[in-house]
Amino acid sequence: MSNFKKILLCIVSLLLPTIAFSEPEVWITSNNSKIFYSKEKFQLTKINPKVKVFKLYYQVIQKTPQKDLSKIFNFLKENNIKVAVEIPALSWNANPRGYATEGFSPSFFQDDLISRITSAGGNIDYFSIDEIIWYGHYNKKINLSIEDVAKQSAFNIDKYHSAFPTAKIGLIEPISQIYSMDKFNGLKDFIAIFNQHSKYKLSFIHYDMLWTDNYKFKYQQFINFAKQENLSTGVIFNDNSSSSDSKWMASARSHILSFLKNGNELPDSLIYQSWNKSPNMNFYDNDNSLGSLPSFMKHNITELGAKHVY
Repeated sequence: MSNFKKILLCIVSLLLPTIAFSEPEVWITSNNSKIFYSKEKFQLTKINPKVKVFKLYYQVIQKTPQKDLSKIFNFLKENNIKVAVEIPALSWNANPRGYATEGFSPSFFQDDLISRITSAGGNIDYFSIDEIIWYGHYNKKINLSIEDVAKQSAFNIDKYHSAFPTAKIGLIEPISQIYSMDKFNGLKDFIAIFNQHSKYKLSFIHYDMLWTDNYKFKYQQFINFAKQENLSTGVIFNDNSSSSDSKWMASARSHILSFLKNGNELPDSLIYQSWNKSPNMNFYDNDNSLGSLPSFMKHNITELGAKHVY
């Protein structure tokens, strides 16, 4: 073999990992509705790897005055950070079936949320539908059929289309529990029915991980399923407790290490999120701040190896 061919092969081999793998997209969510009122907001832009998507809870949008909400949207736009909103997609009725249940809201919810966002000059890039299959179908107290959950959610989600026609729509679900119920048969049916009845088509699915579960096998089934359905994937890294900041963060870091040490393929998106008051600090890069988790993940991907690379 000539020296030229040897050099060419060497260059190709060095380039292959870069060509084959892409950097997972970083999402982050603050549970502090006043986080953008302080200087801490500027730390959001310094997180490494860069935060590509900031996810708002719909409750934050409801509670924030329009003037302040406009500032949030403007800040994110100016810093090239996309906006996601975590939302319910089912409506409770007069029975009241689904009242005060996760994934459900009153019938006027969508119109109200659209009005609040557009009045503040906001644009939404992603709508994350919060666990409607688990709570709407598998919840024995509700027990709607998959068809009813899919058609009702498609109807409600379509209300966003005229205001945000380019938004991407996806699911958040407790994948481990759903797989244990029926090996994703219900999830597969839901996707087909929703896509048939909605102007939007589902484009992503995020795994709300049950960290106490032996999830390695189920996670791989999730990855395989998402590829078959042409959905991008994400995993939510968190701690579900209401413990102190230090304990919450230590637990979240242990989940990251567990995930990587299991040799799991990295998803398309890494979502760092808390549904609780902890941690109080969100964007600073220190041990008690949510903002330290992306760099912790990146460091340990490098140390432990992964099937995606930065």
